[in-house]
Amino acid sequence: MQRVLPAMSVGRRRLVTNIAEHNPGTGTRVREIKAADMSKAEQIVAGLGGADNIDEVEACITRLRVEVADGDLVDERALKGAGAFGVLVQGNGVQVVVGPEADNLVDDIEDLLD
Repeated sequence: MQRVLPAMSVGRRRLVTNIAEHNPGTGTRVREIKAADMSKAEQIVAGLGGADNIDEVEACITRLRVEVADGDLVDERALKGAGAFGVLVQGNGVQVVVGPEADNLVDDIEDLLD
């Protein structure tokens, strides 16, 4: 039996992000969140490992420069699904190429982190 997958095109992208939640005593479980239910800033925060993983975020022309607590929690696929043109992870430093909307996204992300 063949499975037919929907064709991906601009505006038709569907992203499901796995977010780990820590439950004391029972360990960690993964919860799925559909991107259609989240703003772009929320998708980027989720792709960076969640609000608790973000130490600092700033805009640099077309990039988000982010310091994270744990670089292993960064999900490059989720960030690209959120609209990032590219992602560079070096240790706990992450650069997310988002284009000229970087300044606006940083403002939205900072609002989410507060």
